[in-house]
Amino acid sequence: MDHAELPAEVRLVPVTDPGMAAAVTGLATGVSDVRRLVEVGFTRTDGQLLLVIQRLDHSDQRHAQLEGRVDKIDQAREGYVTKAEAEAARKRLLTIIGLMLTAATVLLGLAALLTRT
Repeated sequence: MDHAELPAEVRLVPVTDPGMAAAVTGLATGVSDVRRLVEVGFTRTDGQLLLVIQRLDHSDQRHAQLEGRVDKIDQAREGYVTKAEAEAARKRLLTIIGLMLTAATVLLGLAALLTRT
């Protein structure tokens, strides 16, 4: 935009006073320094945010892996029995074997009685 296009109250006028020129230069330098500090701060903050996002993504991936492992363990656990269940099954098996042996003994005894007569 050309200076002639600006309204009269906002037109830039050349600074002829050396003190005013030094103040304007100092102000411009100060604004430039503040701008640089803000840019550095934003860059640092942006870098830290990117690092946090990267760590969160890694944590999400790790969580998903662990969740998959827990699901596999839960599924595998369904096929196994506890010690108490195994002990109860062993006792039932021994009881059944004992009953079978008793029945076999009774049958052999009956067979022996029947063959004597």
